[in-house]
Amino acid sequence: MGKTSAFSRLAPVVPLILLLLRPAAARAGDACPWMNAATAGGVLGGKVSSASVTLSGNEKDEGRCVYELQRGEAVSRLTIEVNAMRMPAHDFPTFSARCGSEAAHLKAIGNEAVACSGATSSERWEMLVGRVRQYAFVVRLSTNEQSDQSPGYREKARKAAEYVASGLF
Repeated sequence: MGKTSAFSRLAPVVPLILLLLRPAAARAGDACPWMNAATAGGVLGGKVSSASVTLSGNEKDEGRCVYELQRGEAVSRLTIEVNAMRMPAHDFPTFSARCGSEAAHLKAIGNEAVACSGATSSERWEMLVGRVRQYAFVVRLSTNEQSDQSPGYREKARKAAEYVASGLF
């Protein structure tokens, strides 16, 4: 019997190794272009439990990223939405209208940024809507916790919106 090389001993295993690495590569390609999971975890107050990314547009420059942090029954969610507009002056009011007439105008977060908050029987949320060049962005931070255990939600949403806006410049 002759000697076998290290490669010849590994040859039958190589397809298996490549198969195992393939899902990791696919996930890496589906990363949110506007905020990574670690930064989202900082906004949510802990390690992200789940994330989903849906990209669209000609250059995948539009889409939606959703990060969730679950602690027992409590779920906090950070949703980032970015949309390209063909005519920003005409199209952006559709996005800012999501906050309604009670929207607070904000400075230093892209252009024409507004903020609003709301609550239902099952959720409370803060939302910021803004524009950078031809992109409208919406950052929504929500939780099903009805207690006031998450003070500063507006400030957390604002910091997330600043981060997204700076990435769009």
